[in-house]
Amino acid sequence: NSILVAYSREPTGDHAAAVMRLLDRMECLAEELGMPSVHPNMRSYNVALGVISNSATRADTSLADYYRGLEDEDEDHNEGLEKKESSTSGGSRKTKPEKNKGGKKKKPQEKKGGYRQHFNPLYAGHAAESILDRMLSRNFRPDAYTFASVLNTYQRIPNGRLDAALAADAVVRGMESLHLHD
Repeated sequence: NSILVAYSREPTGDHAAAVMRLLDRMECLAEELGMPSVHPNMRSYNVALGVISNSATRADTSLADYYRGLEDEDEDHNEGLEKKESSTSGGSRKTKPEKNKGGKKKKPQEKKGGYRQHFNPLYAGHAAESILDRMLSRNFRPDAYTFASVLNTYQRIPNGRLDAALAADAVVRGMESLHLHD
C-alpha cells in the first residue's frame, strides 16, 4: 500500500499504468504464493482509483500502453495455443510472419496507423471500473469514496464526453442496485 500511496501523492506525471500493473502484480503474487496479506485491500483499491482519476485529464494517458500490453499478452497467448493446436492436429500449414517493405518483421506499433490509432479516451474509466469489478469479485463493499472516484474519473475525461456520461450513468445504476439489494 505504501507504494500506491506514494504514487497518489506525486502531483506530476501519469502513474495510472504503474498503479494498474502494481495491482496486477499484488493479485498475482497473492494467488501464486498463497499469501493473502499481499492481496490488495479496500484502501489499496481506493488509492489506485484516486491515481487513475487524476490521470483521466490526460489525453495521452499511460493506460494506452497498459491496455496495449494486455492485448499483446493475449495475442501471444493465442498464438501459442494456435501453434499447439496445429502441431497436435498434424497440420503442416505454416504462416509467414508479416513483413514490411524492407523485408523485416513488422513490430506491433509499425502496423498501419500505429497503436496510437487505437487510443481510447475512456481508458481511465475502463481502468476505474475494472478496479470496481476487482473489489466486487473479492466481496469488498464499495463505499461512497469508491463510487465518487469512479464517477470523478469519467467526469475528467477530456474526449468522448457522451460515452463517459453514459458509462458513469451505468456505474450509478450499478451502485443503486448494489445498495438496494442488501
